[in-house]
Parts: sequence; structure tokens; C-alpha cells
Amino acid sequence: MVPEPGECVNFRSSGPLGAEPPQMSDIFLSYAREDRSHARRLGQALEAQGWSVWWDPEIPPGRAFDDVIEEALDAARCVVVLWSRASVKSRWVKTEANEGAERDVLVPALLEEVRPPLAFRRLQAADLRAWNGTDSTFGFRSLVNAIENLLGPSPAEAKHQAEEEARRRQADTEAKRQAEEDAARRQRIEDAKRQAAAEALRSSMEQQVKWLKMSPLKPLALGAGLAVVLTLLFVAGSWMRQLTGEEQAGPSLSSELEQELLQARRVEDQGSPEDAIRLLSGLLDGTHANNPFILINLGNVYWRQSELDRAVTFWERVMAENPNFAPAFLNLAYYHKQMFEFPTSSEYTAKAEELDPVLAERYSFPERLVEFPLRDPVNP
Repeated sequence: MVPEPGECVNFRSSGPLGAEPPQMSDIFLSYAREDRSHARRLGQALEAQGWSVWWDPEIPPGRAFDDVIEEALDAARCVVVLWSRASVKSRWVKTEANEGAERDVLVPALLEEVRPPLAFRRLQAADLRAWNGTDSTFGFRSLVNAIENLLGPSPAEAKHQAEEEARRRQADTEAKRQAEEDAARRQRIEDAKRQAAAEALRSSMEQQVKWLKMSPLKPLALGAGLAVVLTLLFVAGSWMRQLTGEEQAGPSLSSELEQELLQARRVEDQGSPEDAIRLLSGLLDGTHANNPFILINLGNVYWRQSELDRAVTFWERVMAENPNFAPAFLNLAYYHKQMFEFPTSSEYTAKAEELDPVLAERYSFPERLVEFPLRDPVNP
């Protein structure tokens, strides 16, 4: 079919002049000849989204005009028709639009204030009347969204999503690497403690054996020495259990929860305290309901956001549910000291020293909040 002179204009692939039509184009752009400049600008904008667009009439030598158009129309995955005062009168444009409608791949757009032909009015058209050529205007984004509903995300959007996913994976990998390094460092510290305790025990036992060999009262010394050695073994074993946390009063901090607390603190340090609060609150909603370590850290986040009353609420909740948990008393002592309530602060400090003298000394001089996993945080 050959269009009447002046009635319509047709399309070409974005490929080189004289080339055969592509096997399949993403978009077939149908428009009237009078709207050629609009069509060129729109075709380029859609190509910038990563789609292939058939939009300009260049017919290879030896090919019939209407055959090329029909092949391109049949091969296209989507037909975009541009309605204007000229195109609503074009039989050629209406024929192409009808082909797209019959295949349910038609996406209409308005270039001017016109009523589309009757057969196409049921389809909502993207409004390009005020489009300025940018890809951020509402009308153009509506058109892109309609095309994506047919073809899936545009290559440009897919690339953006892939880049975002890659950044997220990289951040997760870095967080995991940091967590593994933290765990390895803590393990090295614990190993050093155990080695020091074992060395101290070995040295003490060697001294006792040496004393037994040198004593003139070996029979009596043997029994006394054995008692001393057994006592040393008991004391050293208790000391090692304290160093490794086996005799720590109150609840214990699992390695899995420790990693969650570290992740929340890293999120806060990156400038997102609200996200850190959501992470910690989410832990409380799961299997860690009323967990004192989470509640302590939640209070600390609120403290650093100057929401002192909310911070104290969490610490008092820990104290009420875990009366032998020294960190809650230390943080409350710190709070009352900052409020110049010295007698109350002294009472909480004394209770913390009674429960855990080592921890109380570590976090009282200088005074600072107890943070889990245990570290030396800088407080406001």
C-alpha cells in the first residue's frame, strides 16, 4: 500500500542507510509527515532509554515501500502512535495504529489537543503536548511506563537497577568482611587471654613443685603442697572462666546477636540513626524479645540523638527485668551524673561495682556509656 501524497510519513530503522529492516525492533513509531520533527526527537529520546526504534522512511533499493513498512510493523514489539491534527486524518497512521491495537501492543500519545479516532479513544494516551525533550517530564515518563508495561524495564532502567544491586551487594560484602575481621580480632584477644591464664597456671605449679623438692619436710610438704596445687588449679580455673565470660552474671551475648549489634552501630555511624533504631527494634520483635543487650544499645542510640527520656526508659526496663545486669546500672549512673543528681548516680555506681567490679571500673574512669559488643565508645 502506497500512501497518498502529503497524507502520512513512515519509518526506518535506526540502522545505516540502505540496510535491511532489523529482524525485530522494540518500538515502531507511527506519525504523520507534518510531525516529523516531533517524531525524530521522541525517537531519539526512546533510543536513549536503550530501545531500538523504527521511525524514519529510508527504503532499501529494490524494495516496495509498503512491504518494508509492513515487515517493520509486524516485527515490532510495541507500536507508539502520535496523535495530532494531521495524524488523526491519516488513513495510513490509523491503519498502523489498528495493527498495534489488534496485537495489544499499541501505546498512544498526544502531540496536540485532538480527539483520537473513535476506535482508539478507549486507550489512555500519554500527554506530550508540553514535552520539552527531557526524560524527566511527566508526559514522557508516562509514555516510558506504558512501554515498560509491554516490554519490561527499559535497558537504561535495567542498567540502573543492576548498578544499584551491585552497589548493595558490595556494601553487604564489605559489611560481612568487616564483621569477620571484628570476630577474628575478638578471637585473637580471647586466645591471648586463655594463653596468659594457662601460662600463669603453669608457672604457679612449677613453683610449687620446686618448693616441694627443696623442703626438708617432704612428707608433710607433699600433702600441703598438693593442697596448694589443687587450690591453685581451682583459682586459676575460676580466673580463666571469668576471662572467657563463662561465669559472667546475667544473660550471655551470642555471636549471631553480636554481629547484628555491630551492623546497627555501623549504620548509625554512617549517619542513619533512624535505620539503626529500626534494625534494633526489629530484633526485639523476633526471638530476642526483651534482650538486655539490644535494649541497652537502643537506649544508647536515643541518647546520642539527645532523646534522654527514651534512653532512660530502655535502661530502666533492662534494670527491672535483669536486676543483676551491671551495664544498665552503669548507664543510669552516667545519666544521673550528667543531670547533676550525684547521690542517685553514686547508688547506681555502687550497685554496678557490686555486680561486676571489673566492668564498673572500666566504664567509670572516665565515665562513659556501656556499649555492646563491649568497646570504648565516645559519648556526647
